Amino acid sequence: TLQVAAETDEYIDLHLSIDNFFLKLFTSTLKMRYRKSDRRLISYEGLSNLKDADGKLQNVNILYRYEAGQT
Repeated sequence: TLQVAAETDEYIDLHLSIDNFFLKLFTSTLKMRYRKSDRRLISYEGLSNLKDADGKLQNVNILYRYEAGQT
């Protein structure tokens, strides 16, 4: 289920909740922030495909930075 968690003039914060029982075993909610002006993903918080030393998937918090002139 995708829902708008918060919205300002500049950003939209989205939360994606997993409804599937099997997938829910791996993660509960993915959080994303989009910038409205250029429709870019600004941050992501949730499960990744990166494994730790024990082979378990890690939760990450990624902040995206865009250079001027990038599309």
